[in-house]
Amino acid sequence: MNPKYLIIIIDDEAAILDYYESAIPDIYEVQKFTNPQEALVQAISNSGRLILVISDFKMPEENGFELRENLLANGIDCPFALVTAFYAPKDRAFLRETNS
Repeated sequence: MNPKYLIIIIDDEAAILDYYESAIPDIYEVQKFTNPQEALVQAISNSGRLILVISDFKMPEENGFELRENLLANGIDCPFALVTAFYAPKDRAFLRETNS
């Protein structure tokens, strides 16, 4: 049996993680993390089947922009969804500048 494709979700709020997991079909494996560094380790370990990373922007350990940069620095260039309730125009400009 082939392993399922993997979706990694990172948010510092467990309820948000549970919501996303419930919305993703069972044909995918979902791994949830409240710590971006733990998620990065799993992304590196599972890069061959990782198809999507969904990350909160504002987290205590590092923000979603930093996580994306760390993923890219480790050769992981899968689709990345950055989610936030704290949007500012400067964030949009940063995304354009970094091609994220």
